[in-house]
Amino acid sequence: MHLLDQDFNNDILDLFRHVSTSTYFCFNGQYYEQTDGVAMGSPLSPVIANLYMEEFENKAIQQATYKPTFWYRYVADTFVIWPHSLDKPQEFLQDINGLHKKINSLWK
Repeated sequence: MHLLDQDFNNDILDLFRHVSTSTYFCFNGQYYEQTDGVAMGSPLSPVIANLYMEEFENKAIQQATYKPTFWYRYVADTFVIWPHSLDKPQEFLQDINGLHKKINSLWK
């Protein structure tokens, strides 16, 4: 939860951590604990996901060697205008995936 440290005190961060990581669900009569990602069904999940994505997008675009001209996201959809050659999106995706792993480790 290091991304939220600057905005919230420790008590609120503990609550965020609890509601975002504590979820159980039943499938075919078997109970499971969700161990990765934001808790399914939590009312805080969209808020936490948007906080994460805002931080992620800012860093991804800032650090990219080849940047899109335009980047617009609405919930889970992204519209991008790519001004570079067709072989460069793969490099951009590799950079984004590497950054995702790095940022994701900060939330655990």
